Amino acid sequence: HIDVEDAVFIQVAVPSREQVEQYRILRDDIERLIGRINGDHGRIGRPAVHYLHSSYPREEMAAMYRAADVMVVTPYRDGMNLVAKEYVACRYEDDGALVLSEFAGAADELRQAWLVNPYDINGMKSALLEAYQADDKEVTRRMKAMRKQVTQHDVKAWAASFMTELSDVGGGHAKDVRAPGGE
Repeated sequence: HIDVEDAVFIQVAVPSREQVEQYRILRDDIERLIGRINGDHGRIGRPAVHYLHSSYPREEMAAMYRAADVMVVTPYRDGMNLVAKEYVACRYEDDGALVLSEFAGAADELRQAWLVNPYDINGMKSALLEAYQADDKEVTRRMKAMRKQVTQHDVKAWAASFMTELSDVGGGHAKDVRAPGGE
């Protein structure tokens, strides 16, 4: 049994699309839910969830990634979701556990994360506990593999691959397609 005193949960919600009514409604719902959770499980000076609705400089985000033993990235649907890759990139000691939605684009590359279906609440709870309780050897094995993936498949590798595929498509124009810088 894990008690609220055993962990610190930080939710960083970077403001985006604040002008869209559905996002404002969602933010209100999230803030009400966090208030209820903190009221039920928090203590004076020790909330169960630290909710940060703000943008942070890259250095501060990197510090939070380094401090997090477990990172949870669980969108219902998403694009690449670079937050998961940023977390992995910051774990240079090959520690830290990533719990990642199977619907995040990054899940295709970060197969060693604890992959979850965010609609399956019991499955999420199990994965969180498993990641939290995993031994150092298991955590290191998984993180090493994810770090190798992230470092070998960086933006330069992606751009080169994209340009190669684009030139392979060929077809109806006379322009030479090559990577920036003439390479």
